[in-house]
Amino acid sequence: FTLKALSRFKKVIFSIEIEPDLSKVAVDIGQIQQVLMNLLYNSAEAIEKRILDMNENENSTYKGKIKIEVKSSGKVNQIVISVKDNGIGMSDEIKAKIFQPHFTTKETGHGLGLANCKTIIRNHKGEITVTSSPGEGTEFKIFLPTAESE
Repeated sequence: FTLKALSRFKKVIFSIEIEPDLSKVAVDIGQIQQVLMNLLYNSAEAIEKRILDMNENENSTYKGKIKIEVKSSGKVNQIVISVKDNGIGMSDEIKAKIFQPHFTTKETGHGLGLANCKTIIRNHKGEITVTSSPGEGTEFKIFLPTAESE
């Protein structure tokens, strides 16, 4: 199974960086996978939107990119997982609402994906944050306690 096999990821360049010798985290793997897939799908859609908004000259040089990083957060007993894209980005107004249940910017969305992500991360005693600029892209950071902090 690879993400490239899914059509929405065909035009995306992935990079993954995992810091060596990270402390272990105690998580429900299925739930964290659900969070990451939601973030990756949203990133791919943001890249698709950016491509659709471009003129032909811009589109010929633009490469949709998603970068995943896993590293120590700099705090004791905490790691951070970052999912960063160079998609369409979000305004401050949208950023303020994205974790609210039933808020969506999609025509076919239900607005539950990011609300569920926030709940899952909170249930793991973690935190999820977002930074974004219109036309520049978005970065979600998931902060999780390491197993040593339990």
